[in-house]
Amino acid sequence: MDLWLEAYRRTWIHETAEEALGFYARIFDQAPAAMIITQPSFVITDANIAAQQLLKRPLVNLRGKPFQRNIAQADRTAFAVIAREIISSPGRVTRPLLLKTADDGEVEVSLIACAFRGKNDVPEMVMLLLLERGENISSDIL
Repeated sequence: MDLWLEAYRRTWIHETAEEALGFYARIFDQAPAAMIITQPSFVITDANIAAQQLLKRPLVNLRGKPFQRNIAQADRTAFAVIAREIISSPGRVTRPLLLKTADDGEVEVSLIACAFRGKNDVPEMVMLLLLERGENISSDIL
């Protein structure tokens, strides 16, 4: 077997659960797209670096707060409908959304979201992927 292939495979082997958790935490934090994890009530539990940069808010100012605080006034009513669809839909939901940033600016994004379900199909958390509109977005993603 080629040495590079063997070295590559070793990078994917994690000796402990802590190593695996650290590996995937780094992938989440350093992902190029903004990602936010919320409770089913859309209270933010985590946000990666790209999300913090997009919203111009540090994690300490996002965590524990409703995601709705980051939505531009013009789209808050629409998000109420989108949120119900995310929670009730078995798949992903993709919608345009206007967000407000900490400096009172606005940014238009494509929201791709899904609820992760546990026992009895009850939503346990929600993943929000926020892609700035106008960026090169593959139709395969949407």
